Amino acid sequence: MAEETRSILLQHTVRHSAEVKLKLEKLTNELRQVRQSNGFIETDLREWEDKLKQLKEELVNPPNVVVREDSTMLVPKIRLDAAETTEVFERTFGNTKFEEGLKVVLRDDSTGHTDVRAKYEYATGQQTLRFKIEKLTQNVWIFFGIISKSTPLQKNSFRSPTSHSWSNRNQVAG
Repeated sequence: MAEETRSILLQHTVRHSAEVKLKLEKLTNELRQVRQSNGFIETDLREWEDKLKQLKEELVNPPNVVVREDSTMLVPKIRLDAAETTEVFERTFGNTKFEEGLKVVLRDDSTGHTDVRAKYEYATGQQTLRFKIEKLTQNVWIFFGIISKSTPLQKNSFRSPTSHSWSNRNQVAG
């Protein structure tokens, strides 16, 4: 059991380190390009500093690892829950584009609804999905939910009878 736990932790650590390394390389390239063009301002510096702090925190405290100890045993059993971050977006209706290997969705500034769907389907069990919303103006409505896979992509998916959801305006549907 201990060997299996060590193996899982090692695999997760290697994958996680590679992800952080890619993010750091992306930031390094961004900084290099800006330095060559001499086109940055103080807010850019703060943003890069925040990104570096976030990467440091992510490296020191991996977000998807929980170590649990079973203290009822003579020799405690340690179990590792390492959640993989393999979920990606796959389909969209509206003015969006995908970036960073389908893990980032960018929406343009136009008005109207956009429907974005993830790649994987879940029929049972408990799922944990993490979202980071970087720019959301006050007049924008955002909706998170589940919907039947048979419901087509459409302008107003939130109105579908198979939709169960929550929005940033504390609205619950379904």
